[in-house]
Amino acid sequence: FNDMLYQMAKQLRQDLPGISRDLLERQLKATLPGARQCGSCGFGPVEHYACGDLLSHHNERRGMASINNACPKCGWFSAQISQWPEWNGIVHSDCIAQAPATNCSRQGRKGKGRGK
Repeated sequence: FNDMLYQMAKQLRQDLPGISRDLLERQLKATLPGARQCGSCGFGPVEHYACGDLLSHHNERRGMASINNACPKCGWFSAQISQWPEWNGIVHSDCIAQAPATNCSRQGRKGKGRGK
C-alpha cells in the first residue's frame, strides 16, 4: 500500500506542480474513507480490507508474497481492525518525500503527526 501512496503522490505532483500537502491529504481522506492508522506511531493511511481479523492471515504466504498486517513503519500489530484507530488524515512528511515509499516504512522512527 505504501508504494501505491507514493505513486499517487508522485503522479499528483507531476500533474499539478506545487500541489499542497493539505490537498493531497484531503484527496486521500476522501478516497480512503475506512483507512486506519498505527496505534503506536500514528502512521497512516493503512488500509486493511476484506477481513477484520488481522491475525488470521498475518504472515501467511501466497505464492512469492507474504501478508504482513503490521504497521509498515514501526511494526506495531493488533489482531483486530477495531483496535487500529481511524486515520486522522495526516500523511507523514518522510513518506511523501522519499522514493521508494518502502524506505519510509523501514525507518522505524516513532512519533505522531507530520514529519515526526
